[in-house]
Amino acid sequence: INSLDAGQVNLWWTSPSNIEHVRWNAGDVAFGSGSSINATDAGRIQGYFVYGTAFDRSAWTFWKQPDVSSLNPPTSTNDFTVSGADVSQDFYGLCSGDFNASNPSPGSKSSFASDMELTYEGSIMTNASTEFELPIRVTASMQVAALSLILDIPSNLMTVEDVVICKNNVEWNAGLLDFNVDGDELRIGWNALEALDFLEGNILLKLKCRTTKNFGSGDVIEIGLVPSDLNEMADGQFEVIDNVVLSTYTVEYSVTGIGELELLQGTTLESYPNPFNDFTFINYTIPAGGEVKLEVYNMFGALVKVLVDEIQPMGEYSVKFHALENNAGVYTVNIRVRSDGHVVSRTIKIVINSN
Repeated sequence: INSLDAGQVNLWWTSPSNIEHVRWNAGDVAFGSGSSINATDAGRIQGYFVYGTAFDRSAWTFWKQPDVSSLNPPTSTNDFTVSGADVSQDFYGLCSGDFNASNPSPGSKSSFASDMELTYEGSIMTNASTEFELPIRVTASMQVAALSLILDIPSNLMTVEDVVICKNNVEWNAGLLDFNVDGDELRIGWNALEALDFLEGNILLKLKCRTTKNFGSGDVIEIGLVPSDLNEMADGQFEVIDNVVLSTYTVEYSVTGIGELELLQGTTLESYPNPFNDFTFINYTIPAGGEVKLEVYNMFGALVKVLVDEIQPMGEYSVKFHALENNAGVYTVNIRVRSDGHVVSRTIKIVINSN
Protein backbone atom coordinates (compact mmCIF):
# COMPACT_ATOMS: atom_id res chain seq x y z
CA ILE A 1 0.00 0.00 0.00
CA ASN A 2 1.64 3.24 -1.08
CA SER A 3 1.15 6.56 -2.90
CA LEU A 4 0.30 4.83 -6.18
CA ASP A 5 -2.88 3.55 -4.51
CA ALA A 6 -3.61 7.07 -3.25
CA GLY A 7 -3.13 8.49 -6.74
CA GLN A 8 -5.51 5.97 -8.27
CA VAL A 9 -8.15 6.78 -5.64
CA ASN A 10 -7.85 10.49 -6.45
CA LEU A 11 -8.16 9.76 -10.16
CA TRP A 12 -11.19 7.48 -9.73
CA TRP A 13 -13.23 9.82 -7.55
CA THR A 14 -12.72 12.71 -9.99
CA SER A 15 -13.50 10.52 -13.03
CA PRO A 16 -15.48 7.44 -11.90
CA SER A 17 -15.43 4.43 -14.21
CA ASN A 18 -16.50 0.80 -13.80
CA ILE A 19 -14.84 -0.69 -10.76
CA GLU A 20 -15.12 -3.97 -8.88
CA HIS A 21 -17.01 -3.46 -5.65
CA VAL A 22 -14.28 -5.10 -3.60
CA ARG A 23 -11.73 -2.65 -5.02
CA TRP A 24 -14.02 0.28 -4.23
CA ASN A 25 -14.38 -1.01 -0.67
CA ALA A 26 -10.61 -1.32 -0.34
CA GLY A 27 -10.30 2.38 -1.20
CA ASP A 28 -12.97 3.47 1.29
CA VAL A 29 -10.61 3.76 4.27
CA ALA A 30 -11.56 7.07 5.90
CA PHE A 31 -15.04 6.35 7.26
CA GLY A 32 -15.73 2.69 6.53
CA SER A 33 -18.03 0.81 4.21
CA GLY A 34 -20.88 2.82 2.67
CA SER A 35 -19.32 6.29 2.55
CA SER A 36 -18.06 7.88 -0.65
CA ILE A 37 -14.50 7.63 -1.93
CA ASN A 38 -12.84 11.04 -2.21
CA ALA A 39 -9.59 12.94 -1.64
CA THR A 40 -9.78 12.24 2.09
CA ASP A 41 -9.40 8.52 1.40
CA ALA A 42 -6.48 9.23 -0.94
CA GLY A 43 -4.79 11.32 1.75
CA ARG A 44 -5.31 8.63 4.37
CA ILE A 45 -3.85 5.94 2.11
CA GLN A 46 -0.74 8.02 1.47
CA GLY A 47 -0.64 8.82 5.20
CA TYR A 48 -0.65 5.09 5.93
CA PHE A 49 2.42 4.62 3.73
CA VAL A 50 4.32 7.67 5.01
CA TYR A 51 3.28 7.92 8.67
CA GLY A 52 1.66 4.55 9.43
CA THR A 53 -1.71 6.22 10.16
CA ALA A 54 -4.38 3.56 10.73
CA PHE A 55 -7.57 3.30 8.66
CA ASP A 56 -11.09 3.60 10.07
CA ARG A 57 -12.21 0.29 8.60
CA SER A 58 -11.13 -3.33 9.04
CA ALA A 59 -7.93 -4.59 7.45
CA TRP A 60 -9.66 -6.67 4.74
CA THR A 61 -12.75 -6.46 2.55
CA PHE A 62 -14.55 -9.32 0.80
CA TRP A 63 -17.10 -9.14 -1.98
CA LYS A 64 -18.70 -11.62 -4.33
CA GLN A 65 -17.41 -11.69 -7.89
CA PRO A 66 -18.10 -10.32 -10.33
CA ASP A 67 -19.79 -7.18 -9.04
CA VAL A 68 -18.96 -4.00 -11.00
CA SER A 69 -20.29 -0.47 -10.59
CA SER A 70 -19.31 3.13 -11.38
CA LEU A 71 -21.43 4.60 -8.57
CA ASN A 72 -19.90 6.31 -5.55
CA PRO A 73 -20.81 4.42 -3.40
CA PRO A 74 -22.05 1.32 -5.24
CA THR A 75 -25.61 0.32 -4.37
CA SER A 76 -25.48 -3.47 -4.69
CA THR A 77 -25.60 -5.83 -1.70
CA ASN A 78 -23.13 -8.49 -0.68
CA ASP A 79 -25.47 -11.47 -0.32
CA PHE A 80 -26.76 -14.48 -2.24
CA THR A 81 -29.53 -17.01 -1.72
CA VAL A 82 -29.27 -20.77 -1.21
CA SER A 83 -32.61 -22.50 -1.83
CA GLY A 84 -32.89 -26.25 -2.19
CA ALA A 85 -29.63 -26.92 -4.06
CA ASP A 86 -25.88 -26.53 -3.71
CA VAL A 87 -24.66 -23.03 -4.64
CA SER A 88 -21.10 -22.02 -5.48
CA GLN A 89 -20.12 -18.37 -5.09
CA ASP A 90 -16.62 -16.97 -5.59
CA PHE A 91 -15.44 -14.03 -3.48
CA TYR A 92 -12.68 -11.49 -3.88
CA GLY A 93 -10.60 -10.55 -0.86
CA LEU A 94 -8.55 -7.35 -0.91
CA CYS A 95 -6.47 -5.58 1.72
CA SER A 96 -7.94 -2.20 2.71
CA GLY A 97 -6.00 0.62 1.09
CA ASP A 98 -4.59 -1.59 -1.66
CA PHE A 99 -6.69 0.14 -4.32
CA ASN A 100 -4.60 -1.03 -7.29
CA ALA A 101 -4.55 -4.62 -5.97
CA SER A 102 -0.75 -4.82 -6.12
CA ASN A 103 -0.18 -6.14 -2.59
CA PRO A 104 1.32 -9.57 -3.34
CA SER A 105 -0.02 -12.73 -1.77
CA PRO A 106 2.54 -14.94 0.02
CA GLY A 107 4.85 -16.56 -2.50
CA SER A 108 3.62 -14.54 -5.49
CA LYS A 109 6.51 -12.10 -5.43
CA SER A 110 9.82 -12.25 -3.66
CA SER A 111 10.26 -9.83 -0.79
CA PHE A 112 12.72 -7.00 -1.43
CA ALA A 113 12.38 -7.48 -5.19
CA SER A 114 12.03 -3.82 -6.13
CA ASP A 115 13.62 -3.06 -9.51
CA MET A 116 14.27 0.60 -8.62
CA GLU A 117 17.91 1.69 -8.26
CA LEU A 118 19.66 4.73 -6.79
CA THR A 119 23.12 5.56 -8.11
CA TYR A 120 25.71 8.27 -7.36
CA GLU A 121 27.03 10.73 -9.92
CA GLY A 122 29.47 12.75 -7.83
CA SER A 123 30.05 14.38 -4.47
CA ILE A 124 29.00 17.54 -2.68
CA MET A 125 31.46 19.10 -0.24
CA THR A 126 30.20 20.66 2.99
CA ASN A 127 30.94 21.08 6.71
CA ALA A 128 29.36 20.20 10.04
CA SER A 129 26.07 21.85 11.10
CA THR A 130 25.55 23.20 7.55
CA GLU A 131 22.44 23.35 5.38
CA PHE A 132 22.63 21.70 1.94
CA GLU A 133 20.32 20.47 -0.80
CA LEU A 134 20.51 16.93 -2.11
CA PRO A 135 18.88 16.53 -5.55
CA ILE A 136 17.49 13.21 -6.76
CA ARG A 137 17.41 12.99 -10.57
CA VAL A 138 15.84 10.75 -13.16
CA THR A 139 18.29 9.10 -15.54
CA ALA A 140 15.76 8.62 -18.35
CA SER A 141 12.86 10.69 -19.67
CA MET A 142 9.56 9.77 -18.07
CA GLN A 143 6.15 11.02 -17.00
CA VAL A 144 5.46 10.76 -13.27
CA ALA A 145 2.12 11.09 -11.44
CA ALA A 146 2.97 9.29 -8.20
CA LEU A 147 6.01 8.10 -6.29
CA SER A 148 6.74 6.17 -3.12
CA LEU A 149 10.29 6.06 -1.80
CA ILE A 150 11.78 4.55 1.34
CA LEU A 151 15.33 5.83 1.81
CA ASP A 152 18.02 4.86 4.29
CA ILE A 153 19.76 7.93 5.72
CA PRO A 154 22.60 8.22 8.30
CA SER A 155 20.65 10.14 10.95
CA ASN A 156 23.77 10.57 13.08
CA LEU A 157 25.34 12.65 10.29
CA MET A 158 22.36 14.46 8.71
CA THR A 159 18.78 15.58 9.21
CA VAL A 160 16.10 16.11 6.55
CA GLU A 161 14.24 19.40 7.00
CA ASP A 162 12.04 19.37 3.88
CA VAL A 163 11.35 17.50 0.64
CA VAL A 164 10.01 19.17 -2.52
CA ILE A 165 8.97 17.92 -5.96
CA CYS A 166 10.48 19.71 -8.98
CA LYS A 167 9.33 20.67 -12.47
CA ASN A 168 11.93 21.73 -15.04
CA ASN A 169 14.46 21.62 -12.17
CA VAL A 170 12.50 24.25 -10.21
CA GLU A 171 10.58 23.59 -6.99
CA TRP A 172 6.93 22.82 -7.66
CA ASN A 173 3.86 22.56 -5.44
CA ALA A 174 1.65 20.29 -7.56
CA GLY A 175 -0.14 17.40 -5.89
CA LEU A 176 0.17 16.05 -2.37
CA LEU A 177 3.65 15.39 -0.95
CA ASP A 178 4.29 13.89 2.49
CA PHE A 179 7.53 12.83 4.09
CA ASN A 180 8.47 11.38 7.44
CA VAL A 181 11.76 10.53 9.13
CA ASP A 182 11.83 7.70 11.63
CA GLY A 183 15.37 6.99 12.79
CA ASP A 184 17.40 6.13 9.70
CA GLU A 185 14.32 5.71 7.47
CA LEU A 186 12.95 8.51 5.27
CA ARG A 187 9.59 7.86 3.61
CA ILE A 188 8.40 10.09 0.75
CA GLY A 189 4.96 9.91 -0.85
CA TRP A 190 3.62 12.11 -3.67
CA ASN A 191 0.73 11.93 -6.11
CA ALA A 192 -0.98 14.38 -8.47
CA LEU A 193 -3.89 14.26 -10.91
CA GLU A 194 -1.73 15.92 -13.58
CA ALA A 195 1.51 14.06 -14.27
CA LEU A 196 4.81 15.91 -14.58
CA ASP A 197 7.15 15.35 -17.54
CA PHE A 198 10.82 14.80 -16.72
CA LEU A 199 13.67 14.79 -19.22
CA GLU A 200 16.80 12.73 -18.71
CA GLY A 201 18.85 14.33 -15.94
CA ASN A 202 16.01 16.47 -14.56
CA ILE A 203 15.66 16.86 -10.81
CA LEU A 204 12.77 14.81 -9.48
CA LEU A 205 13.08 15.71 -5.80
CA LYS A 206 15.13 18.03 -3.63
CA LEU A 207 15.98 16.97 -0.09
CA LYS A 208 16.69 20.01 2.08
CA CYS A 209 19.10 18.75 4.68
CA ARG A 210 21.51 19.78 7.41
CA THR A 211 24.66 18.04 8.57
CA THR A 212 24.89 17.33 12.29
CA LYS A 213 27.72 18.39 14.57
CA ASN A 214 28.97 14.79 14.35
CA PHE A 215 29.85 15.21 10.65
CA GLY A 216 33.63 15.47 10.44
CA SER A 217 36.80 14.71 8.55
CA GLY A 218 36.65 11.42 6.66
CA ASP A 219 32.86 11.11 6.93
CA VAL A 220 30.81 10.44 3.81
CA ILE A 221 27.02 10.66 3.71
CA GLU A 222 25.35 8.17 1.39
CA ILE A 223 21.60 7.77 1.16
CA GLY A 224 20.23 4.55 -0.29
CA LEU A 225 17.00 2.80 -1.20
CA VAL A 226 15.65 0.45 1.45
CA PRO A 227 15.03 -2.94 -0.27
CA SER A 228 11.24 -2.93 -0.59
CA ASP A 229 8.54 -3.56 -3.18
CA LEU A 230 6.95 -0.31 -1.95
CA ASN A 231 9.62 1.71 -3.80
CA GLU A 232 7.61 2.53 -6.92
CA MET A 233 6.83 5.30 -9.39
CA ALA A 234 3.77 5.59 -11.63
CA ASP A 235 3.11 7.26 -14.98
CA GLY A 236 0.17 9.46 -15.98
CA GLN A 237 -2.16 6.43 -16.05
CA PHE A 238 -0.86 5.37 -12.62
CA GLU A 239 0.79 2.31 -14.07
CA VAL A 240 4.05 1.26 -12.40
CA ILE A 241 7.17 2.42 -14.27
CA ASP A 242 9.57 -0.50 -14.57
CA ASN A 243 13.35 -0.42 -14.10
CA VAL A 244 13.56 3.12 -12.69
CA VAL A 245 17.11 4.34 -12.06
CA LEU A 246 17.54 7.51 -10.00
CA SER A 247 20.77 9.33 -9.20
CA THR A 248 22.02 11.60 -6.45
CA TYR A 249 25.31 12.65 -4.81
CA THR A 250 27.34 11.55 -1.86
CA VAL A 251 28.19 14.26 0.67
CA GLU A 252 31.79 14.56 1.82
CA TYR A 253 33.38 16.60 4.57
CA SER A 254 35.38 19.58 3.34
CA VAL A 255 38.55 19.93 5.41
CA THR A 256 39.67 23.32 4.09
CA GLY A 257 36.88 24.28 1.70
CA ILE A 258 37.44 26.55 -1.28
CA GLY A 259 38.44 30.14 -0.77
CA GLU A 260 36.63 33.16 -2.15
CA LEU A 261 39.52 34.03 -4.48
CA GLU A 262 39.66 30.49 -5.91
CA LEU A 263 35.90 30.52 -6.43
CA LEU A 264 36.06 33.92 -8.12
CA GLN A 265 38.92 32.94 -10.42
CA GLY A 266 37.52 29.52 -11.30
CA THR A 267 33.91 30.45 -12.15
CA THR A 268 33.42 31.19 -15.86
CA LEU A 269 30.38 32.12 -17.97
CA GLU A 270 30.09 32.46 -21.78
CA SER A 271 27.66 31.76 -24.64
CA TYR A 272 28.05 30.61 -28.24
CA PRO A 273 26.86 31.62 -30.76
CA ASN A 274 26.26 35.20 -29.69
CA PRO A 275 24.41 37.02 -31.30
CA PHE A 276 22.05 34.20 -32.36
CA ASN A 277 18.75 33.59 -34.13
CA ASP A 278 17.36 30.27 -32.86
CA PHE A 279 19.35 29.24 -29.82
CA THR A 280 22.63 29.64 -27.99
CA PHE A 281 24.59 27.40 -25.64
CA ILE A 282 25.36 29.03 -22.29
CA ASN A 283 28.53 27.42 -20.97
CA TYR A 284 29.86 27.77 -17.44
CA THR A 285 32.46 26.28 -15.13
CA ILE A 286 32.35 26.01 -11.34
CA PRO A 287 35.53 25.09 -9.43
CA ALA A 288 33.72 23.50 -6.47
CA GLY A 289 30.37 21.89 -5.76
CA GLY A 290 27.71 24.24 -4.47
CA GLU A 291 24.40 25.95 -5.06
CA VAL A 292 24.15 27.22 -8.65
CA LYS A 293 21.54 29.61 -10.00
CA LEU A 294 21.62 30.55 -13.71
CA GLU A 295 19.02 33.11 -14.84
CA VAL A 296 18.17 35.20 -17.91
CA TYR A 297 16.79 38.76 -17.65
CA ASN A 298 15.41 41.05 -20.37
CA MET A 299 16.57 44.61 -21.03
CA PHE A 300 14.09 45.92 -18.43
CA GLY A 301 15.54 43.75 -15.69
CA ALA A 302 12.61 41.30 -15.59
CA LEU A 303 13.36 37.61 -15.07
CA VAL A 304 12.42 35.64 -18.19
CA LYS A 305 13.96 32.20 -17.55
CA VAL A 306 15.52 30.18 -14.73
CA LEU A 307 17.91 27.81 -16.48
CA VAL A 308 19.51 26.22 -13.42
CA ASP A 309 18.59 26.27 -9.72
CA GLU A 310 20.21 23.33 -7.99
CA ILE A 311 23.26 21.94 -6.25
CA GLN A 312 25.93 20.82 -8.71
CA PRO A 313 29.36 19.24 -8.28
CA MET A 314 32.43 20.96 -9.65
CA GLY A 315 32.77 20.80 -13.42
CA GLU A 316 31.91 22.28 -16.80
CA TYR A 317 28.27 22.64 -17.90
CA SER A 318 26.32 23.70 -20.99
CA VAL A 319 22.66 24.77 -21.14
CA LYS A 320 20.67 25.43 -24.32
CA PHE A 321 18.65 28.68 -24.39
CA HIS A 322 16.01 29.03 -27.10
CA ALA A 323 15.19 32.35 -28.75
CA LEU A 324 11.74 31.28 -29.96
CA GLU A 325 10.12 32.08 -26.62
CA ASN A 326 11.53 35.65 -26.50
CA ASN A 327 11.58 38.83 -28.56
CA ALA A 328 14.66 40.12 -30.33
CA GLY A 329 16.91 42.27 -28.17
CA VAL A 330 19.64 42.29 -25.55
CA TYR A 331 19.40 39.96 -22.56
CA THR A 332 21.49 39.49 -19.43
CA VAL A 333 22.63 36.08 -18.21
CA ASN A 334 23.63 35.88 -14.55
CA ILE A 335 25.23 32.99 -12.68
CA ARG A 336 25.44 32.89 -8.89
CA VAL A 337 27.49 30.20 -7.15
CA ARG A 338 27.47 29.62 -3.39
CA SER A 339 30.09 27.23 -2.00
CA ASP A 340 31.34 26.77 1.57
CA GLY A 341 29.96 30.13 2.65
CA HIS A 342 31.45 32.02 -0.31
CA VAL A 343 29.35 33.53 -3.10
CA VAL A 344 30.42 34.65 -6.57
CA SER A 345 28.32 36.14 -9.37
CA ARG A 346 29.13 36.64 -13.05
CA THR A 347 27.11 38.32 -15.81
CA ILE A 348 27.24 38.36 -19.62
CA LYS A 349 25.10 39.92 -22.36
CA ILE A 350 23.48 37.88 -25.14
CA VAL A 351 21.72 39.22 -28.23
CA ILE A 352 18.74 37.66 -30.02
CA ASN A 353 18.65 38.82 -33.66
CA SER A 354 15.42 39.86 -35.31
CA ASN A 355 14.24 37.40 -37.99
